[in-house]
Amino acid sequence: MIEAANMRLATFLVVLIGVGLLACSGAAPPQIDPTPTFDARGNALVTRSIPTIVVGPTSVPTAIPVPEPTPVPTAIPVPEPTPVPTAIPVPRPTPVPTAIPVPEPTPVPTAVVIAKYSFPAESSSTKVTNGLSTKSKKFGISVAIDGDTIITGDSNDFFEGTDSGSASIFNISSDTWIQQAQITADDIYQGYLFGEAVDIDGDTAVIGATGGAKGAVYVFVLRNGVWAQEAKLVDLATDSSAQFGKSVAISGNTMVVGAHTDDASETDSGSAFVFTRTDDVWVKVAQLAPSGRIYTLRNNRFGKSVAIDSERIYVGAVGDLSTNGTDSGAVYVFTLSDGNWVEEAKLHASDGDEGDNFGHSISVFNDTLVVGAPADDSNGTDSGATYVFVRNATGEWNEEVKLIASEGAYDDNFGWSVAVGADVAIVGALYANANGSDSGSLYTYNRTGTNWSESSILTGTGTTSNDRLGTSVSISGNVAVTGAPGYTEKAKEIGSIHVFTAQLR
Repeated sequence: MIEAANMRLATFLVVLIGVGLLACSGAAPPQIDPTPTFDARGNALVTRSIPTIVVGPTSVPTAIPVPEPTPVPTAIPVPEPTPVPTAIPVPRPTPVPTAIPVPEPTPVPTAVVIAKYSFPAESSSTKVTNGLSTKSKKFGISVAIDGDTIITGDSNDFFEGTDSGSASIFNISSDTWIQQAQITADDIYQGYLFGEAVDIDGDTAVIGATGGAKGAVYVFVLRNGVWAQEAKLVDLATDSSAQFGKSVAISGNTMVVGAHTDDASETDSGSAFVFTRTDDVWVKVAQLAPSGRIYTLRNNRFGKSVAIDSERIYVGAVGDLSTNGTDSGAVYVFTLSDGNWVEEAKLHASDGDEGDNFGHSISVFNDTLVVGAPADDSNGTDSGATYVFVRNATGEWNEEVKLIASEGAYDDNFGWSVAVGADVAIVGALYANANGSDSGSLYTYNRTGTNWSESSILTGTGTTSNDRLGTSVSISGNVAVTGAPGYTEKAKEIGSIHVFTAQLR
């Protein structure tokens, strides 16, 4: 019992000491249940409360000091800009798909519409004579027209002595052809034959004179209303009987001159000379000659006729024998290549024969070439014929048609002169007997597609025997002019020209 009591005392002291320690530590004292509990013997049991241990806050580790950032300098305040009014948003248009660029085609030159004319039998005509000379003899031996200007040669005029020659210029005014001037060279003399060949382009006229030594060609220009001599052209390389100036043709600043009896290749083989003008100065740039074997060139008479357009030169050789026999004739075509005139083609009649004189006359309009063969025998000996050639897209020349006079007869010489315009051709038959022996006629033809048809026979106003209308012919637009150098007035052979006005078709 005592031992038990001592144990209870000891226990009580321990508790007291614990409470004192908790008090000293600041902890809350344990709570003791005040109601005793007794065991089976009646001994009181002391319930020990488990002290509540209050755990203080976990100590936080000391943070590692972070260096303070370098202070950023205070920005200098910038005055705020005056606010711009906010633009009202504009709706964007729906994007248009970008078109795929299509290469532009090479522009095609606008075609020039050329009026087409016909010369019916009732075509109005005017007969004109040389009113400035009382001694003219072959007025109308040569003619040419360009626009409103006509030039005609009078190679046997007595202007400066017998057969010295002259040329006359006419202009139209109020439907009347008025002689503007009669011109001649400043050095002509008797027998000079000034005016045997003529041509005109704008304000430039060229006149051939074959009667002088070797022949000559004169150039006249219209300045301040006066036709003044610009140049005299001769070729010192020709022989003394070359007949330089037998034929002439001009286009712009290029001129071709025929010398059909020049001996350049063989006796009377002939030549054609090309001149160009720069600043009123004419210079020879080429001498053309017939091609072929030398022995075939004798009496070729290359240069009997000439024609020119913007790109080509055409030369008739009435004595050519290479294809159809002696004097059957040929026409040479030359084109400009790299500054040189080179032969492009040599043309013959498809049914040519000896003595036809194909190439006696030639005329060109665009890609149509008309060639006279006045000694053809289709309607009798020397009745004559005319051939039409066309240049195709590949540059080849083809015979399109052979023209025969509906009233052709022996010795008419149909094709002695020819002229061609826009689908119209005119052929002179100077020895036709329409109004008397050798009064002469003009035949006109119109083309539709590739077909040519005779449209009329023109005999002029008051023609009579020996007038020889059709000796020369030229056409420009709706006007055609022809020479009748045998016209006689007051028992004098003075010559005349006839001017015809066409109708639109």
